[in-house]
Amino acid sequence: MLVAGCCYVAASAVAATMRRDLLGPQFEPGTEPGPLLGEVGAVVADLVAAARYTAQHRGPASALGATGAGKFLFGILTVVSILLYRNYFYPSSAPVAEGHVVLLAAVSAVGYGCAALVVPPATRRLSKRAVIALLLVAAGVVTALLGESFDEIAYLAFGFFLYLTSQGVAICATTVLQEDTDDAFRGRLFAFYDVMFNVSLAAGAIACAAFVPRDGRSPAILGVVAAGYVAAGAGYWAFSRQSASPSDGGSGTSKPSAAAQPSSS
Repeated sequence: MLVAGCCYVAASAVAATMRRDLLGPQFEPGTEPGPLLGEVGAVVADLVAAARYTAQHRGPASALGATGAGKFLFGILTVVSILLYRNYFYPSSAPVAEGHVVLLAAVSAVGYGCAALVVPPATRRLSKRAVIALLLVAAGVVTALLGESFDEIAYLAFGFFLYLTSQGVAICATTVLQEDTDDAFRGRLFAFYDVMFNVSLAAGAIACAAFVPRDGRSPAILGVVAAGYVAAGAGYWAFSRQSASPSDGGSGTSKPSAAAQPSSS
């Protein structure tokens, strides 16, 4: 954290040597930005307009909701997994626990990458909203079957499948936002997506801190998370049924784009 902070300070020092207009943008005469408060007000007004747009369009709204629900539950599992490895699997040796967490992260990364191989073929056979709902339900099933085992080997498979389903939802959700959002609002909805992604993840981790035992072993919490994934999948399916995009064979109102832009997820 200290090194990262020093890098930010160094970058700021370099930026301070540049002219204000060196990196753009280029403004036409008479279109230069106004006073700071006025510009901030314009940004707030744009975001409020985007929020209204989201509330009126079930496709983007349900994709954001699925992202938030999935990441909230993922945040809980992240804390539980760390505590299990540190205080349940290897309570007497932090270095050994860290080594096995690295192995878990490596296996999970493979699952993350496999989502790019599994999800595109799936969306050629099923609608993206069906894939999102199925992936959320699958995450709930995996949590119930593997997460409740509290077995280290099973948790390697758990990490693989959990990251595959999580990234699969992200791929489909960002594509839905890309296809079902009008050009004028797309950038702002992707800003909402990034906030939803990160805030929900942190909120899940914070919320479970008051309930999870020190060693992380809590069948009740894992059961709630499993049920939460299933409920999220069912809720997304029900809420999005009337908002299928043209590319999904539905009656959406906006034209699909060629491909989703990569997100910060």
